[in-house]
This record gives sequence, C-alpha cells and structure tokens, in this order.
Amino acid sequence: MSHALGKLFDGFLLAKEADGVKDTTLETYRVMYKNLVAFFPVEKLDHPETLTPQDMQAWAVSLKHYADATRDQRIAKAKAFFAWCEAYGYLESNPAAILKRPKKTWQPDPFSEEELAFLLAESKRGSMGIRNYALCCFLLDSGIRNTELRNLLVEDVSLKTGQVKIREGKGSKPRTVIIGKRAKEALWKWLMIRPETATHLFCTMAGVSLDRIRLRVIISKIGQRASVRAYPHRFRHTFALQYLKLSGDPYSLQYLLGHEDMSTVREYVKIAAQDASDMYRSPLDALKL
Repeated sequence: MSHALGKLFDGFLLAKEADGVKDTTLETYRVMYKNLVAFFPVEKLDHPETLTPQDMQAWAVSLKHYADATRDQRIAKAKAFFAWCEAYGYLESNPAAILKRPKKTWQPDPFSEEELAFLLAESKRGSMGIRNYALCCFLLDSGIRNTELRNLLVEDVSLKTGQVKIREGKGSKPRTVIIGKRAKEALWKWLMIRPETATHLFCTMAGVSLDRIRLRVIISKIGQRASVRAYPHRFRHTFALQYLKLSGDPYSLQYLLGHEDMSTVREYVKIAAQDASDMYRSPLDALKL
C-alpha cells in the first residue's frame, strides 16, 4: 500500500520524538523535508515508491548553493528518513542510500584580537549595552553554543566561582564550564537591571527570552556597527583557539566544548600549532657557541 511522503514524514517525526530526540534536531529534519517538497513534483511526493536514486542525486545537486556543513546536514537527515521508511517496510528500498555526504572542509573562524576589541567596545553602546556586553563576554569566556546560552537560568551561574551549569548540551549531556573575572563583572551589571520576572538569564527588558534568531540578530547588528562579521558561533571558535594558546590541553577543551569526540578539536589544535610555530624561537640556535 502506497503512502504519501508527508504521512511517512509525520510518522518518522513521531518515532523520533518517542526516541527522545530534541526539538532542535527535529527542526533540522523539518527543514530537510521542506527542501524535498520544494524540489520534487507532487506526483513523486504522493507516490514516494517512485523515487529513484537518480531523483535523490538530482535533489542533492540542487543543494549546491548551500554551505558544505548545511548540505551535509540535509543529506544526512534525508538518508536517515528514507532508511527509516525502508526499515519499517513503507518503501522497498532506500533511494537516498546512494547519496554521498560532502567532504568536510570546515575550518574554525575565530575573531582577531583587533576585531574583538572593536566588537566589545561597540557592544557597550545603546540602550541595551549592559546586556549586550555581558552577552559577548559570556559567549567569549565560556565557549558555549547559541542554544545553551539561551537556555541558561540565573541559578545556573555562580558569580562566586564562575561555574556555569549547562543542563542539556548537545546529546542532552550536562557539563560545567567556567567564566572569568571580567565576564562575571559584566554579568553582575546585567543582573542588577535584568527584569526579575524573566525566566532565562538573558532576555529583553520586557523579560522575553531570546530565541535563536533574535540572538543572532543582536550579535550581527553589533558586528555591523563595529565593521566585523559577527555571529554567536564565532565566539566559540575564538574561545577554543585562545584556550589552546593559553596552554589549555585538548582533552579538557573537548569537555568544555561538549564534543563527543576529538575530530573538531583537532582542527583547533592544527591552527593553534601553526600559530605556535610562528612564535617559536630555538633556545639552541640562540646560543652563541
């Protein structure tokens, strides 16, 4: 019996929800599905059993204008969806099985010291300068993700120890990170004026919690005024590289960033090692023997 792709996708999402998959991940599946709907004709969507590997390859090619990381995410989610359809007998075969995920070309994109100086100075300006400066300091010193910052509650942060509890990191794994003296001072100033009715640590002056888009817009606008390309994740890249340059070890960095493996951390190590080689001076060569 044939089922329309939309009905199969609804069942797939319900299965993922039952497995405890987070809302942010479910949203990436929805975005992938919108790509499929926008690309394929109605006949294919109504009769997904007619989808061929060639159809899916054509769809993958249509994603070429996206960044590699985005294309990789879309293709990975499509492969998972169609694999589920095959596994539960809704499709005889997985038309997306043939798809190859793009080779990863990701590189860290940290701020330079000059960019950070401009950005932090500009963040202090305007009616929300106290909050925005605290936001930037917090992102830079903790290295946490956009979602993790937005989910923070006041009680998750200790101004005495600088410890920050991340209740649900990626993969729903909790961890503790640290912020330094300047970030704690900036946060204290924000807490002095923050609306007491707000549920989350960072919010608007009306007490409304920041969503993903609002946070990106705040950081982007600060960057525009400072003539710096800025988005929340650049602070994370900068934190990671500075941590290594300041003699932090890769394994503790992996924990602080909340990564399950060392693959991403290795990219930071490569860049930090390049910078170290530029600064290296041979003690032996300096001897006048």
